[in-house]
Formats: sequence, structure tokens, C-alpha cells
Amino acid sequence: MIFLKQKGVFSRLSTYMLRHKLLYTVLLFTTLFGIVLDLTIAWLLSVITDAAVRLDVKAFKGLVIFGLIYLLVSAINGFIDRYLKNKISAKIRNELRLDMMRHALALPQSYFDRNHSGDLLSRFTNDNQSVGNATGEVMIDLIRNPLLALAAFGYLLYINWLLALICFAMGPLMFLTGKIFGSAMRENSVKIQTNMSKITSFLHDILGSSMVFKSFSIERKLMKQYQEHSENITSEELKRGRIQGATGSFSSFLGNFTFLLALVVAGYFVAKGSLEVGAMIAFIQLMNYLVMPFSALPGLINSMQQSLGAAGRIFEVLDSPVEVEALPEAATKQPEFEHMVMSSVSFSYPGAERHSLNKISLELHKGAQMAIVGPSGGGKSTLFKVLLGLYEPDEGEVFINNEKTSEMSLAKLRSHFSYVPQDSGLYTGSIRDNIRE
Repeated sequence: MIFLKQKGVFSRLSTYMLRHKLLYTVLLFTTLFGIVLDLTIAWLLSVITDAAVRLDVKAFKGLVIFGLIYLLVSAINGFIDRYLKNKISAKIRNELRLDMMRHALALPQSYFDRNHSGDLLSRFTNDNQSVGNATGEVMIDLIRNPLLALAAFGYLLYINWLLALICFAMGPLMFLTGKIFGSAMRENSVKIQTNMSKITSFLHDILGSSMVFKSFSIERKLMKQYQEHSENITSEELKRGRIQGATGSFSSFLGNFTFLLALVVAGYFVAKGSLEVGAMIAFIQLMNYLVMPFSALPGLINSMQQSLGAAGRIFEVLDSPVEVEALPEAATKQPEFEHMVMSSVSFSYPGAERHSLNKISLELHKGAQMAIVGPSGGGKSTLFKVLLGLYEPDEGEVFINNEKTSEMSLAKLRSHFSYVPQDSGLYTGSIRDNIRE
């Protein structure tokens, strides 16, 4: 079930990646060209070594020129490769942020009542960053490393088929390592992301209410709660370190064991005269290209699992039902108001045992003034939430100018009201930024 869920998340994420097919195509070319350059350096080392063994001084002039050209081309290709990875990641992160913001602005009030703003903030920031890394660096390396290993294996076959088979035998073991530790890493990643959301929510509450905790002198209590949140994260991060350490150590052991075994066999062939020294040097370089991809594979799989977990949390927000399909525009002209009628309106919050509003009826005409008074929790705020269309009444109807509000667009309904909250609702920016449309 977890695998199917992750597969569905990746399929969803791929829709964002397909928007940048051209960039990915160019990036794939630079990746393949980079593999060719990697194999070229192995060939160059072999040729230089053989020339040195044969005391062929004349060959070095051409080899030096070729080497300088190689370094220049490799540097240019590396720059383009890195730039494209970052560009793709940045674009996809931006698209996800915009989609999340557009969707969040259209979510009903009930969503914000059920979910903490700190958790939503964590999905906008931490999860978004993790997904961006997956669509660039991690994704390309998951493609590049197997191709590099396959190309190196082909070159090794050309040098000596027995050495190639010894080196390639570690492949299935490396893949099995990633399979074993990948599940544990995925579970650990979800726990870390959840705990990060909790501590973000906690900080959001505390840092925005300094007068409250100072006036009640509850700093020690808050410090203890924060310490518990922080230690939960630390515990999971230490667990992640153990998983990554075990994965890396086991992969490194397999890689080094295979390398030493193949090196001994190669040295034996050189001693017998059936393998040239230059070919052995090329073999050592190619071994790095064969061992490194397999060694890095478990870590890349773990990183992808973490990113897919983060993507799943983002898509949970994007899949939440909205109250409007298109974001409403602010009214440029205040509509005419004649009268408003509430007729036997009742409302209760989900899971509540009693009504917050019970058979409320009132009538308000143009120019009249009315005050709604009552104890805390009496339903005053709920009444205005229903009037603003933030919640639909369970029973009854509201009429404005003889028109049912349930049949109005939310933009038209809310244009009849001016809302002055009890707490200041200033957004980041100047006073002008807060009052202009």
C-alpha cells in the first residue's frame, strides 16, 4: 500500500516535471555527455601510462593538448548541468508554491479551524524545498548513476571480461541494500516532517503572543514544551543518522571488497603479462565509476523517499475541497443595501453536541444600528461567520435585499459587509500596502 501511494505521488509530481520537457531534454544530453567525458578520462589515463612505460616522449605533446581541451569541455558541461538542475528545481518549487497559495486562499474557513497554520506553513517551506531537490539533483542522479555504471561495465568488458564480472557482481547486493533500508528511511522521514510541523506550529503560536506568556509568567512551561518538541525531532534525526550510517557502511564495505578483489586479480594479470599497465590504470578509474553509482544508490533512493513523503503532504493540501473554484475579486463599488433578514437560522460545528446558533431570526434595515451582545462562547462570532458565508447554516435562510445568500456568489455576498476584527490583521508591508487593492 505504501509503495502504491508513493507511486501515485510520483505520478502526480511528474505532471509538474513534464512542463519542463525541453530543460530536461537538454539536461539529459549534458548528463550523457558527462558520462562520455568520464569514460574519456579513463582512456586518457591508460594512453598516458602506456606512453610513459614505452618511453614515448613525442606522444606527450598531443596528449597534453588533448587533456587541456578535455578539461575545458568538461568544465563547460559541468556548469550547464549544474545550472539546469537548479533552474528546474527552482521553477517546480515556484509552481508548487503558487498552486498551494492559490488553493489555500480558496479553502473554506472550516479547513483553517481544523488545521493549524503552522502545519500549513511547514508544507509551504520545508516540504517544498525537499520536493525541489528531488526534481533536480536526485532525479538526474538516479538516471545518471545506473547509466554510468553500465557504460563503465561495457568498457571493463572490453579490457577484461573476468574483471568486469567480478566488479558487476556487487550490483544486485547494492540494490538489495537500498530496498531494505529504504522502507525504514521513508517511515523516519514522515515522522521528522510531522514533528517539524508541530514545532513550527508551536513557534507560530508562541512568538505571536509575547504579551500573553509574559503576563502569565509561563516562560518555563513553554520552554519545557519546546524542549519536548525539539528532543522528539532530535531523536528521529539520530535514528535517521543510524539508518544512513548503516546503509553507507554496508554499501562502502561491498564496494571496497569488490574493488580490492578485482585489483588483486588485475595485478595478477599484469604480472603474467596478459594485461597492460595502462589498462590496469584505466580499470582502477572505471572501478570508481562502477562502485560509486552503486554505493550512492541507497542514499539517492532514501532522498527520493523523503521527497515523495514531502510531496504527499503538499498534495494533501491541494486535494482539500475549496469553497470557490476561482479566486474572487474585491468589489470596486459597494452594492446598494436595503435590508437583511435571518429566518430561523441554526448552526452547529462538526462534532459539537449542541447548536452554536439555534433558530436565530432577526431583521435589519438600511440606516439602522444593531448590537449583538452575549457571553463568551454565546455564538456572536459564529453568527457573523454564517453571515459572511464562511459556514453554511444547518437550517434556515439568510436574505439580503430579498435574495437568498445561499444563491449568491461569495464575492457578491461578502461585498455587503465590512469586517473589523478584534485583533489587528495587518499584513507585511506599509500602511498603503494594507489598504490598497
